[in-house]
Amino acid sequence: MQPRNGAKAEGGVIRKGPVAGYTLKVIREGLRLTQDRLAFNLEVSVETVKAWETGRRPLAGTSLEGFLRLQAELRRLGTPSALIDAVQAAVEADHVISHALSQTGDGGSPAGHPLATWWCDRLRAELLGWPLTSETPSVLQGLARPPRRGPVPLAPSITGCERQVLCAHLRVLAERSLAEAREPDPENIRIRHRVYSLLGRTSSPAAYEWLTWMGRREERRSSWHQDRSPLWMVGRALAAALARQGDRERLAHFVRTRVANHDSGEWANLHYWACWAGVAAPEPASLYRVPTLDPGTALGLLPVIEEGLALDNPCVDACIHTLWALLRRPVTWLVLRSMPLWATSLDIRVTRLLDRGDVSFRARTELEQIHSQLVRA
Repeated sequence: MQPRNGAKAEGGVIRKGPVAGYTLKVIREGLRLTQDRLAFNLEVSVETVKAWETGRRPLAGTSLEGFLRLQAELRRLGTPSALIDAVQAAVEADHVISHALSQTGDGGSPAGHPLATWWCDRLRAELLGWPLTSETPSVLQGLARPPRRGPVPLAPSITGCERQVLCAHLRVLAERSLAEAREPDPENIRIRHRVYSLLGRTSSPAAYEWLTWMGRREERRSSWHQDRSPLWMVGRALAAALARQGDRERLAHFVRTRVANHDSGEWANLHYWACWAGVAAPEPASLYRVPTLDPGTALGLLPVIEEGLALDNPCVDACIHTLWALLRRPVTWLVLRSMPLWATSLDIRVTRLLDRGDVSFRARTELEQIHSQLVRA
């Protein structure tokens, strides 16, 4: 079956497993394991392992027994559970890419699309965007890889044609989702949230223009700007996507008007971050329920927020406000007082932003309050 819009993948073959295969390759190299040794341990041919890693033979097509054997072997070799989870999530990302590249005609209906039922937490969003952005997912960063001779791909490889087809499919999907939506519709909310989040990571004038255009349509058609709307997450995704495209004021405005000084907005924001970190249930209708901010939830949130307190993060204003709000919850201080070095690490990042960060006036005020709290702690 040919990709929609008449586009053809290179050589006439649609490669369906680039993300999972490349993820397995990075993990294998991080374990200092050769393809031959992995093949021997799994009782498969070396050609099978090579085909997995290049995406020519998708891991999704492996038998359940074979996939479980691969996971068991990775565990036996001491692979952290987060990396084993990444392989499973990468298979899911390949399913989305495969679905997009195999569509014909107008791309089909949003109903039943993989993105309609797939929660894009941080891990899955980074894996799905990897072939488009070449940005290594956080969970895979830091893995030591052997030196290579000559040019080698630094990310899962898809052709320029495949990239165009994938992006075009996502744009059409979001447009149709908005046109057909009977709000509030969880499936359509999920689709547009995922598409905006993903295409916001691609850097191009066309992406910025399309996101801006969709933002105007969302404001006319939707109610995300209204209090306690399930579409809050769509507006949040659009604001963050435009911030990554250079329009940081859009996100700062969203924080001022839809998050700060609104109890419902503050809870929605904390729940959104908890979903992003993978420690909360990701349903649009549950955004305004009071989340359980126990020590485990705080432990899951703080590392993600701390990593976002970076000078080069276009969404840093949102990270600053979320940390400010989180520090107003007593449970956060239970965690930080039990781990004083963590509070020191946070304060170093906060001080760096105060000294050199290009942040909004509101964010700077919150940074000063955060710094004062951390110093006194």
